[in-house]
Amino acid sequence: MSSAKIDKTKHKVLLMGRSGSGKTSMRTIIFADNPNVGVRKMTPTKEAEQVHLEFMGNLYLNLWDCGGQSAFMNQYFSSQNEQIFRNVAVLIYVVDAKAISTDKKSEEEDRTWFEMCIKSLKQHSPSAKTFVLLHKMDLVSNFEQPNVVRGTVDMLQELAGDHELTCFQSSIWDESLYQAWSRICTYLLPGVEVYRESLNSLIHAIGAREVVLFESRTFLTLVRESREADPAEDQQRFERVSTILKHFKITCLKMQTSFREMQICNSEFSAFLWPFTTSTVALIIHDRPDEVEMVQANLQLARGHFAELEAQVMKVPLPGAHNFDDDDDDEYDDGENGEEGAEGNSSDDEYDDARD
Repeated sequence: MSSAKIDKTKHKVLLMGRSGSGKTSMRTIIFADNPNVGVRKMTPTKEAEQVHLEFMGNLYLNLWDCGGQSAFMNQYFSSQNEQIFRNVAVLIYVVDAKAISTDKKSEEEDRTWFEMCIKSLKQHSPSAKTFVLLHKMDLVSNFEQPNVVRGTVDMLQELAGDHELTCFQSSIWDESLYQAWSRICTYLLPGVEVYRESLNSLIHAIGAREVVLFESRTFLTLVRESREADPAEDQQRFERVSTILKHFKITCLKMQTSFREMQICNSEFSAFLWPFTTSTVALIIHDRPDEVEMVQANLQLARGHFAELEAQVMKVPLPGAHNFDDDDDDEYDDGENGEEGAEGNSSDDEYDDARD
C-alpha cells in the first residue's frame, strides 16, 4: 500500500436555517455515530457552533452550525456578516417542510433569512455552492408533499435569482438524509471521479455485477459502478445500505465491539462488504456465490492501486473554492474538537416529539 503523503484540505461549510428545522440532529446522525432516536435529548444551538469533521482521512469540513433563533440570525447579517460568510465553500440551508407549509410566520422567516444568506454569499463567497434540504418530509402527508416541494423550491429559487440551488427532500427516519449528504460531501471532493475507470476495470476483473465505495467513517456513498446500466433499479438502494450499516455500527459500539466485514450469500448472488483503503469500504455484488475466495484475493491485489488513487483524489481542487485555513478561526474556536465536537449535546430541535 502506498505511503505517499496526502496534504490535508479544509473547506468551510455553513449549516443554517430556522430554529427547530433539524440542523444539528442531522449533523450528529451523519458524523457522530448518533442514532436518530438520540435527537430527543438535544437542546437548541446557541450562536455558531464550529466543529471540524474528518472525511476521507484528509478532507476536513469546518462546519459552522449556526443557531437559528432570530437574535442570532440578525447578528449573522449585521455585526458578524463578514466573519460568518467569508471563504465559504458550501451553504446548507435547512427548511422545516412541515412548518413552512402550515405556518405563515415560519414561511416569512425562511424567506427573509434565505434571501439574506444568498446576498451575503454573493458578497463574501460568490463561488460558494448552495444546497437546500427540505427536511422533516415524513411529517408532511404523501398527498401534500408534491405541492409543498414545488411551492418551496419555486419560492427559494426566485429569491436566489441567478445563484444555483440543489434541493433535496430529507428525513432522519429514512435513507434520504444519507442521499443528500453523500451528494454534498462528494461535491466537496470532486476527485472521487478518479475512481470510476479503475472501478470499471475491477468489476470486469472479478466478474462483479456492481461495486460501491463508501467512506469508512460515515458510510456515505462515494462512487459506484455497474456492469450493466439498469434504470429500473432502486436508485436509493445504496443510501439505504448506508443507513443500515450505520445503525449496525452503532449497535456494535454499544456492545463495545466493532464489525470489520460482512458477507451475505444465497443461491442467486453474493454481497461482500470489506475494508478497502484507509478511508473506504467496498461493497461488491457478485453473481457467483461460490467465488468468494477469488473475489477476496483480487480485492487484496487491487488495494495498493486504489490507495494510490486515494492520494490523487485528495489533490483535485474544488473549483473556485477557498481552502479554509487555521488563520480563519478567529472567534468561534471553542468548538474545534474534531469528531467529539460533532457529538455535542446541543441541537436545534426535538424532532422525534414532532413525529410522534
